[in-house]
Amino acid sequence: MTYQEGLKRMIDQQIEHGKKEEEQQRNEVIGLFGGSRLHLVISGTVQGVGFRAFVKQQAEKLKLVGWVKNTAEGVELVAEGAKESLEKFLSLCLKGSLGAHVHKHETQWETATGEFSTFKIQQ
Repeated sequence: MTYQEGLKRMIDQQIEHGKKEEEQQRNEVIGLFGGSRLHLVISGTVQGVGFRAFVKQQAEKLKLVGWVKNTAEGVELVAEGAKESLEKFLSLCLKGSLGAHVHKHETQWETATGEFSTFKIQQ
């Protein structure tokens, strides 16, 4: 193993360890203070207008984790974090991105599971 390979391997291990610590800390906070989970299904003009990217951007600004994806009916998302942040996020999602128009939505509130570490757009 060359010096560079060894150095790269060491850096990769430190990065992976940091990710695990971050996820563990997030789960501890959720366990201590409780977290909320928002499951939202939206129909309307929400595909082809940058809606998923808008949702991801808003989630990251509010420090939420979860996912968003297109469905046959529109868009579905799950987000976890502080209840106050999720309420603001819900309001932003229902307002939508430029060009989007929300016709109908279904909202479910649940207890956070802590299974996410980032907010992703699913294909």
